[in-house]
Amino acid sequence: MSEEHNPTVVVSWLGYHGRSAAIAERVGADAVFIEEKGNLALRYLRQYRKTIHTVAVNNYDTVVVMMPPLPALLACISLKKSGRVKNVIADLHTGVFEDPKWRRFLPFTMKRMRANDVTAVVTNDSLAARCRQFGLSEVLELHDPLGDLEAGDPGSYALFPVTYANDEPIDQIIGAARLASDTTFVLTGRAPEELKKRAPSNVEFPGFVSRERYEELLSSAGVVVGLTNRPFTMQRAGYEAIERGLPLITSDMGDLRSYFGDAALYVAAEPTSGELSERVTEALRNRKALAERMELLKDKKLVEQESRIEQLRGLISQGTSRSR
Repeated sequence: MSEEHNPTVVVSWLGYHGRSAAIAERVGADAVFIEEKGNLALRYLRQYRKTIHTVAVNNYDTVVVMMPPLPALLACISLKKSGRVKNVIADLHTGVFEDPKWRRFLPFTMKRMRANDVTAVVTNDSLAARCRQFGLSEVLELHDPLGDLEAGDPGSYALFPVTYANDEPIDQIIGAARLASDTTFVLTGRAPEELKKRAPSNVEFPGFVSRERYEELLSSAGVVVGLTNRPFTMQRAGYEAIERGLPLITSDMGDLRSYFGDAALYVAAEPTSGELSERVTEALRNRKALAERMELLKDKKLVEQESRIEQLRGLISQGTSRSR
């Protein structure tokens, strides 16, 4: 085995995922993003095969796999059972526990993880507790690793990084835009055509943009708005805001409030358009003070995260040492 060989890989069945990329960078792993087009069954089959092939030909010892989807975990367990990898770590996102598509498979997921000695990584205490209730003994709480980034020149628009998922209050966002007609609302992602047609003129839909364009939109936003009605969810948009020192509006959920404290502004899990409109106006009016709070919180979180990242490195090295 050459000195250049990297024993660890982080696998995500997406074209790109910021958390997966950040974890890979911090632990010195390769990051592999496997995206396929087509109907769901064929897409999963192709991704399953590519995962097996990629891991096998590169002789990885440890695989950190993002979940959902469940088939990604099953591919990595197959690699472990065949002896091609020695260590599997599952990065369990909230969708594993709360998305109706995957929640019904939760007992099966946990059973497979227990049976194959798969370590769980989650984003908060609530999810860690649920893993332990299912009998998982090795669970690590790890927030998205933060970088110390700078924001661009502040803009006057509200950025909504949305995916039009069932936990996002899209109708209320459109309603808030109507009420705050002098403020531009920018909604990323692939918006349904019917939504575009009924949205007011101050809503912009840039579509599914490149990573570079997204960074531009993010760094110059007046405020970042990340909303969910799903319990135990940590917002990727929130992590992106904090590492750039940007004002944030998010949902008033226990785990989110515990993490962001008074550095963020909050709306109800099921906000009204009026409430959301008021928070956007408040955030833009108090942008400087809110940005200063986020910078202070960032300094604290950058220190706190180092011990958790070191624990993850330890879990990876345990698996690597077992393979030798």
